[in-house]
This record gives sequence, C-alpha cells and structure tokens, in this order.
Amino acid sequence: MPTLTLLACFVFVVVLTMQAKWTRRFVKDFDLQWPSEASDTHGPVAVILPLRGADPSLSACLQGLVHQRFGAFTLHVVLDRADDPAAQVVNEVLQSNPQSPIRVHVLKNPLPTCGLKVSALTQVIEELSESIEIFVLVDADARPDPEWLRDLIAPFSDPAIGATSGIRWYCPRTNSLPDIVRRQWNGDAVVQMHSFQIPWGGSLAIRRDVACDPDNLKRWRCSICEDIPLAVTLKELGLRLQFVSNVILPNDESTDLAGCFQFIRRQILFTLRDHPARRLVFAFGLLKTAWPVALIVATIINFSAGEIAWAWTSTSVFFGSYVAQIVLLKISSGTVRRALARRLGGVHRSPFDLRTLSAALITMSLTAAAFLSALTQRQVRWRGITYELHGATSVRMVRYLPYQPPGPAPTKSLN
Repeated sequence: MPTLTLLACFVFVVVLTMQAKWTRRFVKDFDLQWPSEASDTHGPVAVILPLRGADPSLSACLQGLVHQRFGAFTLHVVLDRADDPAAQVVNEVLQSNPQSPIRVHVLKNPLPTCGLKVSALTQVIEELSESIEIFVLVDADARPDPEWLRDLIAPFSDPAIGATSGIRWYCPRTNSLPDIVRRQWNGDAVVQMHSFQIPWGGSLAIRRDVACDPDNLKRWRCSICEDIPLAVTLKELGLRLQFVSNVILPNDESTDLAGCFQFIRRQILFTLRDHPARRLVFAFGLLKTAWPVALIVATIINFSAGEIAWAWTSTSVFFGSYVAQIVLLKISSGTVRRALARRLGGVHRSPFDLRTLSAALITMSLTAAAFLSALTQRQVRWRGITYELHGATSVRMVRYLPYQPPGPAPTKSLN
C-alpha cells in the first residue's frame, strides 16, 4: 500500500521538522543571560509550597528553600491539614533553622470546584495580595539550589514578562524501565513546553498583577491545576512567559509503570483542557501518534500484499524516524545535563545503552496510549482525591479526604 506509506512518511517529515526547529530554539535559549542584580530591584517575594503528604524529598526541598541566596522573601508552607504527615517534617526543619523565613498555613476551605493545590495557592495569594510583588510556586519534590530563586526572578527586569518558569528534569538513580520511560518522555516534553509556552508549576514565578487578576483567580477556582491556565491569563494581559532554561530542578525519585502512565496522561489531559494553544497541541499529538502506527500498519499490509519493496521502505522509514527522534532527544538532554553540571557541579547520569534505546519504543507506545486515553478521560485521581471533569472548564472534587500514604511505597509529589 504505497499510498499509506507515502502519507505516513509525509506526516513524519512534518513532525520531525517541527521537533528539530523546537529543539534548536530550546538549546539556543540556554545562552540567554539575565543580570543577577535585577533580582534585587523588586519588592517582597512570597514562595508558596502546598503540601499534602510527606514526600521523600520534602526535607531536602525545605532546606534548599531556606538557604536561598536572595534578599527579601518569605516561604509560605500550606498544609492540607494541621495533622498532615508533612507537618512533622516542616517542624523539624523549623527547629533546625529557627531564623528561617517560613510561615505555616493550614488549608481552610478546600474548594469543590478546583484542585486542592489550587485552593492552597489562592488562599495564600488572597491573604498576601497587597504586600507581595512576586509569587513563586514550587513543588515538594524539587531540590532548589541556592541561586534558584534569584535566577527565576531576574527576567522580571523586562516589564513584558508576566511569569517565568524553570524546567523539570528526571535523573533517577535506578535504571528501571519505568524510570527510563518517564525520563525520555520528559526530555521530549520540556522541548514542547518551551515551544508551546506551557508553564510548569513546580518552579514558577508570577507577577502580582497577573496572579491577582480577577479573571485569573476566577479561572483558577475552576481548574484542577494552577500552571497551565496561567497561560490564558498571560495571553489576555498581553504578557509573555519566559522560560529560564538554566533553572533546572532535578528529581531523582523512582516510579512504577502504572504511575508513569498516569503521570504522562495527566500532563497531556491538563494541557488539552486548559492551554490556549490546546488545538495546536492536540493536532501535534495526533500527528505524532499517527505516523508510527501508520508505518507499522503499512508494513504489515505491504508484506501481506507481496509489495516487498514498499514493505522495506516503510520499515526503513520507521526505524530511521526512531533514530532521528533519539538524536533530537540526545541533543536537548545533553544541553540540559551540561547546564546542570555547571549549576550543581555534577549530577547522576543515566547510561545511554541498548536498554535505553529499546525503552524508547515503549516510551513512544506509552505516550500514544496516554494521549488517546486522555481524549476520553472524565475522571482524575490525584494525591488520593478523585476529581470529575465536566466539559472544558468544570471540575468537581468528589469528596475530600485526609491524605493517606498509598501503602508501603514512598509517597509521590504534588506536581
């Protein structure tokens, strides 16, 4: 079936051209420099850390936050409940750092129309809106280095920038298949996030007039997550999101295959629901899902019909495209690792071997399955809470429950 083969090849060329262009732009952005002294020209900064459960990395996260090389800032920890497991970790850090700028809050009124993290965020922003110039969001699985806050704030010297975002990067110490798959998916995803201007709430700074904009607060109260809807507000206000590419927060936690799939599907779902460019994201995701499937089907049909030349053509294009995808991933990943090495003096590097190459096929398959599943998903379970999704802008929390760790396995982060 030459027609299907040629069509699949055309789609692949389109996708590869877009990815190559995005990768080049992503890599080039690492050369941007912002004057560090610009961080000192802004008013008070509030760092907000919503907590539900004690993540394995929570203590390291808090220690990193209280030792920032930055002037006036306060860390606002929002506990899901006063007796949440995270409270003990927070108290231990407070005792070991009595002069730390930590203020502890308890979530007062979990809204049934949005995610618990969004409820915590809006509660603190409304309490502090008049005294804070910049709000910074961070996740409990982050391990910020001492310059994290200074570098994330620096781009606000440009008044056209309404928010800045860092980069999430997985570098697990194990080489299990789920860890490889999540690492590979994220390596590709950060390039797309950079291109589509999709902010990441795990390292996100927002100007006060953006965060406190009435339409933004109204939008948050009807959203399951806080970061992607912000892109709509920025577009409405005529401001832009600036990725601060060298602000990379590494995560060395492990996952399992089910957790990896749920994580990928959740990221895709939230983007397709809330991002202003969701139609473009959908179209690209559809094309990226379609071309490998079409090439596999074309190969099977061509072999069955005796079209051996076309069968080998579709097979060759499939593996050629597979190699091209890996090369692009290597380029972007290498850039991130070099930036991490300069920033942290060295990080754990996962081996690039036959196992990693083979896992890329599973990553492609799992991503395609997650994309298709997200198109019909109407319910999300996140941090032990079930949310029902009604239409494009309606969220309903089924029932609030105190946090319960999922068995003996380590608890996962709120991101």
